[in-house]
Amino acid sequence: MSDSTPPTGEPTPEPTPEPTQASVPSANEAVATLKGADKLDLGLIGAGLLAFLGSLLPYYTMSYDLGAFGGETSVSASAWHGFFGWFAVLCAVAAAGILAAHLLGLAMPFPVRLVVLALFGVALLCTVL
Repeated sequence: MSDSTPPTGEPTPEPTPEPTQASVPSANEAVATLKGADKLDLGLIGAGLLAFLGSLLPYYTMSYDLGAFGGETSVSASAWHGFFGWFAVLCAVAAAGILAAHLLGLAMPFPVRLVVLALFGVALLCTVL
């Protein structure tokens, strides 16, 4: 028996293939793919980004007058100060990310458009609440 053959019963390890230049998309290919995408899809991705930026602004404002003890006082908070605010933002950002990944060619094990619709719907419901 020679040293080059493995003993019986043990599987031979297969070498892992190195990624080739053709399998890794470049930034130019990603930009070209997004430029060729439907305008409504790009609008949904923009809506997710806009929801994130809007969450950083003052979301809730409360003003009250203390009279002679302190004058008028105002307090504000962003969407990140309550569960429904930050949960809505994360749902919208997740929906935009899933749609962007789908447009760039990433295979998903679920119906992408239905999941994006559901996540934006949950975000809208949480924002209204």
